[in-house]
Amino acid sequence: MESDCPLAEEEKLAFPTFRRLTRHEIYIALALWAFLTLFSIGWSYARGKLSIPLGWDDTGYFLDAYRRLQVFYDHGFGAVIKGYISDTPHSPMSTALAFFGFLLFGIHDLGPYILNSFVVLVLIVYVLKFVKTANPLLRWLAPAYVCTIPLAGMGIIEFRPDFAACVFVSLGIVTTISQPFVRATRSHLMVGGALFGLAILSKPTFLPFTVFIWGCSAAAALACDFFATSPTRSARGAVRATAIQGATMAAFGLLYLAFGWHKLLNYIRGVMFSDKTKIWTSATKGTFTHQALYYLTGEGGKQMLGVHLWILGAWIVVGFLFLPRVTRNSRLRWGALMALILISYIFFSTNPAKGPHWGLAFHILMVFAALASFQTVLDWIVFRRFPSILQYLAATSLLLPGLYFLQPWYAVRGSAGNPYTAFLWDAHTRILDVVANQKMSSPVITYITSIGDLNQDSLHWMAIKRGINADFPESDPISDDAAYQMRTIEQADVLVVPERDTPGIYSYLPGSRTPTQIFEMLGHDPRYSLVEKIPALSGKFVFVWLKNSFRGWTPISGFEGSEGPYPKAHLPRVRWSLGPKSQLIPLNVRAGAATITGSGLTYAKDQEMEVRIGGSVIGLVKFPETKKFVDFSFSTTINDPSQPITLTFSNWDRTDAARPMAVLFRSFNVISQSQNPDAVQKD
Repeated sequence: MESDCPLAEEEKLAFPTFRRLTRHEIYIALALWAFLTLFSIGWSYARGKLSIPLGWDDTGYFLDAYRRLQVFYDHGFGAVIKGYISDTPHSPMSTALAFFGFLLFGIHDLGPYILNSFVVLVLIVYVLKFVKTANPLLRWLAPAYVCTIPLAGMGIIEFRPDFAACVFVSLGIVTTISQPFVRATRSHLMVGGALFGLAILSKPTFLPFTVFIWGCSAAAALACDFFATSPTRSARGAVRATAIQGATMAAFGLLYLAFGWHKLLNYIRGVMFSDKTKIWTSATKGTFTHQALYYLTGEGGKQMLGVHLWILGAWIVVGFLFLPRVTRNSRLRWGALMALILISYIFFSTNPAKGPHWGLAFHILMVFAALASFQTVLDWIVFRRFPSILQYLAATSLLLPGLYFLQPWYAVRGSAGNPYTAFLWDAHTRILDVVANQKMSSPVITYITSIGDLNQDSLHWMAIKRGINADFPESDPISDDAAYQMRTIEQADVLVVPERDTPGIYSYLPGSRTPTQIFEMLGHDPRYSLVEKIPALSGKFVFVWLKNSFRGWTPISGFEGSEGPYPKAHLPRVRWSLGPKSQLIPLNVRAGAATITGSGLTYAKDQEMEVRIGGSVIGLVKFPETKKFVDFSFSTTINDPSQPITLTFSNWDRTDAARPMAVLFRSFNVISQSQNPDAVQKD
């Protein structure tokens, strides 16, 4: 049980160290955490991510967790562990939080965010452990103030591992430098190492920074011991302390690296040394000043700190002013903390790849530096025996600005009645209505050609919650290769094509720059029909096309059912026609001029296909090579739509009498020339 008596003379104005919490302080931490969690999630439903269809990065972890949850339901927890080994997640911690969120609360958005908030609880607890004012009534003000900083709320409503990784790194740094390192107990060193290790498990791609900043922290702690009032200069002790903490961190890191090292290397190579660098640098290009201020007054600083940059900065300046009044050891540890803040800032500011959350690595350290100054000021008031009212005024100067600037955070995404919000909900709903109306035995392949708030993952996640049997091929946001997109489009049953510069589409990404070629293809391909034209903002539209590769007819005999697609073989949905002949009858085709088009391949040599209507031959298709598609098109006149069309083959698979396969069609269409292919057909 800690004492609330005045500090001893030698302890006054010392750098804070972590301590055990009282029972009442635990209650305070839980109360602040519960309030912040409810407040943040409520705000998210009103103005944040949950006010619009859920998208990146949250859906990436949700979809991964959902897939693993189905493995758990089907095969048990052992299979989930094997899945973590064979298919290591991008962030083991984020995927685990989403997994247990769904397991405990069902397939809803809410569960993962509730579990995501536990990292904020860890931060609140450590802030309480860090600050030890002479007046215990004022200790709760520090975590209360931290809860008013945007980064705390964003750590709950942004389901990504950046916040957790930066919290654990920051706590590891402060744990390492806040007290003598060489003489530290084994448990204290292992706790510090575990915090760095948890940062690696939270965001493995932060591994280079985590190891680097741990090395800097250990070096700074050793320097503090070396130059302390009572220096500790034992080389053996230094090696012991560094080895214990480093080995603990490595043990956590190896849990990932043993199985996911190849994914980590591919990701780092893709982000830093390939075309994917465009994703992280295209939105942050600018002058040296722009780069230097990105995490202070730029996008990263606005989202994570906002006006609190100046509040924290002011308290850090106060801390510098009070340095002459603190002990030598405290000055050393204060200097170490400032140096590590500067190193972290330089590391991320000079990196051309940026994300608004990466600056949290030094933002949270700034919070602890400001709190150290806060405690120093309050202790100085007690030491000087000033009236206690000054303690409350000083404490109020920290909390009141935080409460005053408590606001809907910077990253506002939508709101009820907002036209953009209404468009996103309408677009997602109408697209998935089209998907749901397709009566297929296999999942409906759906593909959207652009990147933004309307994307593959947002549609996929909403389809799961609606119970729609659909599949969504992975999109590549950095590819402007039209051929790549066309290969993906070829697999799709439903194709979503927003116009260029549609609001909510990230036009700066190359993956959103090819709709012109796609529209040209759709205008000439009879397999596609326009089924929805969804109005967006600014006069733009989102077009939904339905591909029916076998439209305008129904089989009589000799045709198998649709199967596929088979992406590895580059095959879309296909249909076998059997020898020696197959018959079909036109469906919803008017009498008069018509076109028969298609594309097929054969495995039989010297294959020829004769197309007849009644007794008249209207075309002959030759297949000069096996395993290669041949496109064909015939113009004809259909006098009687009830008259069958017969396909006669010269060759077929004679080794299987039950299945004499002749031609594999990827399309076969019978189209009246009087039909308008661009007519919007609604159910």
